[in-house]
This record gives sequence, C-alpha cells and structure tokens, in this order.
Amino acid sequence: MSATFAEAMEGLAFRLNIYDDLEAFAAAATTGWVDLIGTAKADINSDFAASAAASYEADREAAAVIVDGANVATGIGPFMADIAQQTGSVALSAAEQFRDLFDYMIANSQTVNSRSFTFGTPAAAGGNTGDGEILRCTTDDRAYQMQGWFPDTFTLECVEDSNQLGVQFEEVLLLRGATESVDNLQRSGSGIEEEIACWSERNTETYVQNPSFENFGGTTPTAGSPQTPTSLAGWTVTSGAFTNLQVQVDQLWRTPPGSTKSISLTFTANETISQDLVAVNGTEIDQNVPYAVGVAVYRRSSCDGTLTITLGGVNRAVTMSGLANNAWTWVWLVASPDANNWYQGFKSNSLTLSYALSGRSTGQLVLDGGLFGPFTLAGGAEGTGRGAMGTYVFARSGQTPFVGGAGGLTGDRFTWTDTEDASRAKNQFWLATAGVGYLPALGGGSETIADK
Repeated sequence: MSATFAEAMEGLAFRLNIYDDLEAFAAAATTGWVDLIGTAKADINSDFAASAAASYEADREAAAVIVDGANVATGIGPFMADIAQQTGSVALSAAEQFRDLFDYMIANSQTVNSRSFTFGTPAAAGGNTGDGEILRCTTDDRAYQMQGWFPDTFTLECVEDSNQLGVQFEEVLLLRGATESVDNLQRSGSGIEEEIACWSERNTETYVQNPSFENFGGTTPTAGSPQTPTSLAGWTVTSGAFTNLQVQVDQLWRTPPGSTKSISLTFTANETISQDLVAVNGTEIDQNVPYAVGVAVYRRSSCDGTLTITLGGVNRAVTMSGLANNAWTWVWLVASPDANNWYQGFKSNSLTLSYALSGRSTGQLVLDGGLFGPFTLAGGAEGTGRGAMGTYVFARSGQTPFVGGAGGLTGDRFTWTDTEDASRAKNQFWLATAGVGYLPALGGGSETIADK
C-alpha cells in the first residue's frame, strides 16, 4: 500500500530519529555510552585486560558505524525512494530525486525544522599583506539558508602566490576546518580541506568581453592625457557616441593578470554602457551556482550622482557622495550575497550587464577591474544545485595580491566560525550527515514536517 507524502516524510523522520537517539545516548557526558565505556575500561583488573578492553572498543566501533554518514545514507534509501514516488520524481539518481523533493516542498509550502546556522563572516588576519576580500553565499536561490554544512572554525590561507604561479591576483587559498573526531559518537571538526582560487579579470573574460576596458578604438592615453575612445570592445553606450567617456592611465585599479597594459574608463558626464552577455560573448550561466559581480570604483573630484550596476533583473544603486573621494572603492552588485546572486534572481530575457552614471553635475566616475564569476563550492559536489551539500566561497585579490607562507611561515589568511542551534534539528542534521543535503527549513515551530 502506497504512503501519502506526509506519511513518507514521517517515516523518514522516524528513521532519522533512531540515529539521533543512538548518538545522543552515546555522546552524553558522564552517563553516555562513550564515557561509560571509558570508565569500565579504566576499572578493568584482570589477566585478560587487553582482550577485555578490545571488546569494549569493538562495541564502540560497531555503534560508530551505525551513525556513520555512509550507513545513514543506506539506511534512509528505502524511505527516500518512497518519497520520490510521492513527489512524482522520475529521476534515476539519488541527488536528482532529492532536488525534486526540494522543489516539491517549495511548490507545496513544506518545510522541516531549521538548524538555524549562524554563518561567520571571513575576517582578515591583522598581518595580511594582500588587501583582497572573501565572500560567502549561504542563501540558496529560493532564499533558504543553505544547511548542508558543518559547524566548525575555518581558516582560509594563501598557499600559492605569484612566486609559485607566475601571475598576480589569481592566488590559491586553502580552506581548512578542524580535525575530525576519532569517530561519529562524539562529533567535532569538519575535516574540510579544499583549495579556492582567486577570481580575476582574465577569468572574467569567460562571461564578459573586455571587463576592464583595455580594448578600445582610438588614441592611446598617456599620463595626464586621457583620450575619448571611438569604440569600446563588447560595450555599447546609450547616447550612441563615446563623447561622455574617456580612457586613461592616471587612476588605475591594477594591471589585469596576463595583460601588458592597464586602462581605466572615466565617465565625464551621465552615461550608460552595457553588454548583452549572450549576444556579445556567448555567455553560459549555470543555474546551480551563485555568481559574484563587482567593479572597482574611483570617485574623482567629488563626483556626485548615482552609479547603478545592473545584471539582468538585479540592480544596485550606489550614491557617489557616499564613497571616499579620490580613492578606489570595491562595489559588488549584491552587497551581501543572497538569492540575487543566483540565476533565479538575476535572470531576464536579455542577460545584460550595465554601468550607468545618472544625476551627476560635477566630478568624474572611474571604473576598472570588473569581475564576474561563479562562487566555488566547498564541501559538496559541483553541479548538484539547490538543496545540496556545501558552502559557497568567492575569493577576490585586491590591488595588493595575497602572499603565501614559506619556510613554515603563515600566509595571508582569513578565519570565521559557523555554529548551529544547540537543539539541532534532527531531520536536517542527519540528511546532511548522510551527505544528501538539506531541505527548505523554518525554525521556531513554524515547520510543516516535524522532527521525531
């Protein structure tokens, strides 16, 4: 007899609760199984002490296997198959069936209890040489917190710089979590260790033609002698002419990696430049990955007005008077990464990137160093999309590149700590432990599918 969706989800909740009860009993201080085994081993007084101790350890190992992620994934297999039947999924892989479950729950306003993560913000170490930035995207394209992750303290350290790579601004950083615990009965440490490379203007050319404006028609500018371009490769101007723009070398963000020249673009009056990314560059967007879009902005001579950055259906208006004068400021399309970093957020019939200066009456706006690229997934499988395991990180080198450690020294680094609610949402926690992922979640008793 086939179960209803509610019955199938309840069956899964009961199955996951079995694992939770076992781990809770094992891990409890003093009265838990692990501590009781330790007490019993310490109390052995026998000619066969070694064998007796080994028998206790064998029991612990057997229990640890039960709550191991791989075993949990196997144990919930029949329940997930039952749920797939109720959601109407025809997918063959478990990952795709889980994504179908995620979508079914969104469509039917179904949620599980939330793990209520507090995600830390990467903080640069005081002794860093590089002045770049690390972004995290912890919200999926449906605006739910991405909970297929691990509570831990993390370090992201530069391990390869220009001296090893032969190029600046594409440094490689290593993300590390704490060492994993001995077994699964007393969990601590994620054991994460994955590399993340800084995204550069050269990488951006996969998505945007001429992102830093080095390619133009007309006279080449020199120091103190900016020039009005006759064309700007890949870009069009709203006014139809380039008289409101100049290419110049007096204020430069940096020289892009792989380039022999550096040019910045000055707006001398109100103007909009835009690029249809698909028509011009053949850009392909992966809907299962969030993207970061940003540009270096120089407010020259007290430029006023508003800079508006637009990608498809998402835009950000930046008041020029709020930026430091005669200095560079990095500006992201999405100030704090969220659902708008995903294709679901910025999609439109015409995927156009544009920069517009409006309401200006004095000064000039200078742009340089445009970036457009995907976040890197850590702790998960690429391409699995919503509901999947992992967290997304985007690394941007600054005007001064990151420096790696050498001879045992520490490289430039960032640290942060992620925590989850102490009550630990059972369904969500054990789905993540099984490596399956996470489901749409609400806290405070607002969920429709309760833990057991």
